[in-house]
Amino acid sequence: MVYAANKEDAKMCVQKARQALRDKDFEKMERLAAKAKRLDHDVDISEFTKVKTDTAQSEETGDYSHHDHYEDVSGLRSRPNKKPSRSKSPHPTKTRSKSRVKDWTDEDVKEVDRIRHCKDYYQILKVTKDADSSKLKKSYRLLALKLHPDKCKAPNATEAFKALGNAYGVLSDTDKRRRYDMVGPEDNSHGTPSRGHNNFYDHDPNRGFDGEFSAEEIFNMFFGGGPFGNNTHVRRNQHFTQRRQYHAHEGGEEHGNLGSLMNLVPLLLFLIITAFLQIYFGQPSFSLERRDPYIYERITRNHQVPYYVKRDFVSQYGGSKLYQVESQVESDFINYLRQECYRENNKVQQMYWRASALRDQEMKKRADNIKMPNCEKLNAMYGTS
Repeated sequence: MVYAANKEDAKMCVQKARQALRDKDFEKMERLAAKAKRLDHDVDISEFTKVKTDTAQSEETGDYSHHDHYEDVSGLRSRPNKKPSRSKSPHPTKTRSKSRVKDWTDEDVKEVDRIRHCKDYYQILKVTKDADSSKLKKSYRLLALKLHPDKCKAPNATEAFKALGNAYGVLSDTDKRRRYDMVGPEDNSHGTPSRGHNNFYDHDPNRGFDGEFSAEEIFNMFFGGGPFGNNTHVRRNQHFTQRRQYHAHEGGEEHGNLGSLMNLVPLLLFLIITAFLQIYFGQPSFSLERRDPYIYERITRNHQVPYYVKRDFVSQYGGSKLYQVESQVESDFINYLRQECYRENNKVQQMYWRASALRDQEMKKRADNIKMPNCEKLNAMYGTS
């Protein structure tokens, strides 16, 4: 199930990377493509790799400098005072001649710069040092929705969003918050915070402290799981599992094979226990799916639910026993439909909440068109889902 979730998230990353490519946001495109590859190693990101290579080649032959620190409000890049390099091309600045359209507000820029100037996590979240968890969550929600890179296009919004997520990741953890309060923002145990030439702390969003989850994962915990608390917990475990899978892959094939064998242990135990119970208590009288030796199909009288039995079923079950069996068949079937309907509803709710948080109309349309066959069947049979 985790692998399927990884593939689904990888597809979503590829779609967003294509949108970033259309918007000429190559940094975001590269980031999303890399994330898709981490989630699903079989996903094809060659189209983005080619764009990255072509862009790098064009920049090597052009007059564009990579010594820039970050873009100002006008969308132009400030450059160090140095003589422009000569190019063999008759039009060396042709690829950079078109100015980008400003699609952010002055307020967005001020908020990004405020966070990038901050060294203190409490200042980043706009809370006091005695703020409780509810205040931290409320402040993070407001700032995260405002600064998410898919919504805020201001220069360096991604770095500010990462710093915001890491600040919340540390302060929301009791042990990490206690250690942070003891040593302060200038902790050097993990390295000195690096400054840019404008004295901004934007190159090290962790600043010596590393949260358990990335900024995007923390955002998904808040807005990816909908209003149900247990969904958030599932989402949190899902992302933690993805991170562990990724690091296990980096560790080499030997560790990966050992991890795969360890994952099979619970399944083997389950099969052994199931076999023992069947031998001790006897095999069940029916099955909801066709499998040996349950190969003879029957239908319940009340709700016409199909089920499968063994060859000697008729001789062993008749009268009141048959009524009990069919009651159990319908009870098991409705429980199955409810579980599957819950999964279908949960998937749709996740998409609706992410679409609402990111104001993504395309995602909302996809959520509107998702089919829920088990919910429809449950509603048709029992009038409720």
